[in-house]
Amino acid sequence: QMFLDECRIAARLHHPNIVQVFEVDRHGELPYLVMELLQGITLSELMRAGPLSPGHAARVLAACARGLHAAHEALGPDGLPLDIVHRDFCPQNVHIAFDGHVRVVDFGIAAARGKIAQTHSGELKGHLSHMAPEQIETPKSVDRRADLWALGVTAFEVLTQRHLFRDQNQPSTIWNVLHRRIPSLDDV
Repeated sequence: QMFLDECRIAARLHHPNIVQVFEVDRHGELPYLVMELLQGITLSELMRAGPLSPGHAARVLAACARGLHAAHEALGPDGLPLDIVHRDFCPQNVHIAFDGHVRVVDFGIAAARGKIAQTHSGELKGHLSHMAPEQIETPKSVDRRADLWALGVTAFEVLTQRHLFRDQNQPSTIWNVLHRRIPSLDDV
């Protein structure tokens, strides 16, 4: 069901900064989606290669913001907002093509109006280190602000080359997200 939901959500999104889905169909009982061929690396791979210049970082982050905004503003066939929230935005879900084009990928756990599969109460999915506190505390009530939080965490990490909340284990990472003071970029 999650795969079908991802297909339905992704097929509604048409923006240069979101991976494009061309077709959603079935082969017998097996559903599949056809998406554009992406040739490049993830933002996390690029960050491991060394620091990005502030200008390059700003360009990548602005493209991510445009892609997320397009997802947040997407409308269904009825003309009503789909209320899409990526819920797993992080450097691993940003693709940078060899020509420099930036795309947000992997809407596999996105929240949206009309989804079939539902996250079980108390179940957390996604990268804990980039989750907004409210996504950890009340995962069913997240909105687009959770993606903006994740974009901010990503921006901090791109600019400083340091993890903001990630720790050695999941409980410590969750505690950090909920309680750790966010340092000023000037302090880092």
